[in-house]
Amino acid sequence: MATLPETIRLSATSLDRAAEKVEIAVRNSLNCPTGRWLLDGSLGESACELELHSGGRQLRRSIVDRTFIDNEGTRWIVDYKTAEPSGEESQEEFIAAQLEQYRNQLENYRKLFYARGERNIRCALYFPLMQRLVELD
Repeated sequence: MATLPETIRLSATSLDRAAEKVEIAVRNSLNCPTGRWLLDGSLGESACELELHSGGRQLRRSIVDRTFIDNEGTRWIVDYKTAEPSGEESQEEFIAAQLEQYRNQLENYRKLFYARGERNIRCALYFPLMQRLVELD
């Protein structure tokens, strides 16, 4: 039987930690008013893991974590992040870095919806481990 390279193998301990982190993220989302709002399936055009395609010379596939239209008619595009600040950085520094890291991805999603004729679009990152929704400006 072939063995996996060292970089791919996961120990039982790391799998347990990952499972615990996912459980905490789900629990935090369900215990947070914002998290519950994001998961509300009754919101307009509610979708998770929505696959979108862009044209041009090369077909490009994008997967949007969460999207919906709120009660005011605004399209929300939300990307979930389980990352947390390291011990040396503040939550604000961490969030600013995350927004910059994922800015292009969220802007590309916005452009896809814009191309479909939607104009009132808000993009955000949701950090379930911190129970924080942070909007892209």
